[in-house]
Amino acid sequence: MAKLRSLLIVFVLVLLPVKSFADQTDPRLPDLFDELKSAADAGEAAVVEQQIWEIWHTAPNEKLQLLMREGMDAMNHSDLAQARSIFDEMIELAPDYAEGWNKRATVNYLMQDLPASLADIAETLRREPRHFGAIAGRGLVHIQSDQLAEAAEAFEDVLVISPQNPGSQANLDAIREALGQRDI
Repeated sequence: MAKLRSLLIVFVLVLLPVKSFADQTDPRLPDLFDELKSAADAGEAAVVEQQIWEIWHTAPNEKLQLLMREGMDAMNHSDLAQARSIFDEMIELAPDYAEGWNKRATVNYLMQDLPASLADIAETLRREPRHFGAIAGRGLVHIQSDQLAEAAEAFEDVLVISPQNPGSQANLDAIREALGQRDI
């Protein structure tokens, strides 16, 4: 009877859902980036990109996961000052977590603080050089700053990582058309 009880306890422990945490060091990412690069079409690539985003949005611990949710909720409710404050705290607690920097970069962009956004993008990319979202964000900042050659370079960089990314391709095509109309 004791042996059966021990087996039952082990069985229950194995089946209990375990909260797992991830970040830019997650061991699943290399394979996902390989899949992303070889995706046959934009639909397939979008599925893989979503899997990568889910990993990036899964913070390294419960406290950071709570901050991530609160910060994203504040962003979704257009409370950008609150969102920036939350992401400041996240960065202070986990300076190596790339997505904290990326989220603050996004908030800074939305607040039109483009130099701060670029600085946070650089920090994101220092931690996760394959962060296609941050690279695309850099392209958007350069568009806002009327630095179209730099914007084109950023979207080209995204397409090296995610060749089927339709948003980056559309932005790159529009920039190339605009640059072709200028004497540069």
